[in-house]
Amino acid sequence: MDTFHAINSFAYAHRYLGYAILFFGMLVEGETFLMLYGIFTHLKVFDWGDAFLIAYFGVIFSDVLWYYLGAFLKKNYPGSNFINKSEIRIRSYFPDFEKKPAKVLFISKFIAGTNHATLMLSGFLKIDFKYFLKLQVIISFLWVAVFLMLGFLFGFAALGYSHRFEKFLLMALVFLVSVKLVEKLLKYIFGEKDKN
Repeated sequence: MDTFHAINSFAYAHRYLGYAILFFGMLVEGETFLMLYGIFTHLKVFDWGDAFLIAYFGVIFSDVLWYYLGAFLKKNYPGSNFINKSEIRIRSYFPDFEKKPAKVLFISKFIAGTNHATLMLSGFLKIDFKYFLKLQVIISFLWVAVFLMLGFLFGFAALGYSHRFEKFLLMALVFLVSVKLVEKLLKYIFGEKDKN
């Protein structure tokens, strides 16, 4: 438990930096950051409510940024190879995107490798921004709650099983890899289903 205590002390002393990392982590790889911070909230390194709010506003900021990046790229580089490939990729997974954006935005939030491209496609296709933002406020709330809670529950279960830092770290690594594999499986299943 001395290692846990040392981590807690270090993180508490640098908690504002930790919260900044969480906020900007939502721009890149949200699920991993959320689950790690969920574990940290169980260890009382960070406050659960603070972590939730910072992650939530970070996700909303990220979603809006990706939307406007898509709109910017489509307007300024309409013949871009990158844009065309991204659009084809998302349309192959979600052919009814324009008809049912709520369903697609919700599903893509939980499937690795499709979320940012789907958000950009919303901007490409000029989905009504107010409607997009309303959807993202609801979807992001659920998404942050689910992944933060997964990390918290994992921390609870792992510490109940072992108080040795090495075992806890190994279990955390296995947990994070397992979640990523499930996301890849979902991506494969939805991709295959849409192709048929």
